Amino acid sequence: EMILRFTGEHGIETSYAAWRLNTPAPYAIVSVTKARVAKLPLPQWVAFLDKHTELKGIFEFEVMHLMSEIMAHTITLHLLDAPGRVSRFMRKHPEFSDRVPQKELASYLNLSAETLSRLLRLQEHEVLGAQAEQHQRLDGEIDRGVARRANRIVAEPVDKAKHAAQRDNQRPHQRVGKH
Repeated sequence: EMILRFTGEHGIETSYAAWRLNTPAPYAIVSVTKARVAKLPLPQWVAFLDKHTELKGIFEFEVMHLMSEIMAHTITLHLLDAPGRVSRFMRKHPEFSDRVPQKELASYLNLSAETLSRLLRLQEHEVLGAQAEQHQRLDGEIDRGVARRANRIVAEPVDKAKHAAQRDNQRPHQRVGKH
């Protein structure tokens, strides 16, 4: 089991994308603290969104944002060492640092609970301070890379005729007659 992201009382989780693609949800939503959950059958939610186009746009943007967060987290697991992952989480999600059980946080960061505990103690003593700047630079590169990828995904379904017209306008025109 792998934890992909956390959300607080003002956030959402949804399997909307999987439903729209007609595929099973690739994950389960689990609460690590007591929570009140609103439940609505997805066909009713889609009908509601179809009637409220402005809200639909906001919701779809939020779903893209959630997926970008998951992509960034996956990349982080591969590119950053254990102290870097802890440092990035504390920078990106300070609101969760005291709310998420340490066992769940360790799982999210792909660490043992013991390693996370040791790294948190070291971080409290600012031993990791020298590495924080390096991690922050790499962190920014990850975020920029995810944003570029998300922009390409959104921009791909552009009309081919528009591209052809732009290409034709950029070609140098041949002159007829004397130069």
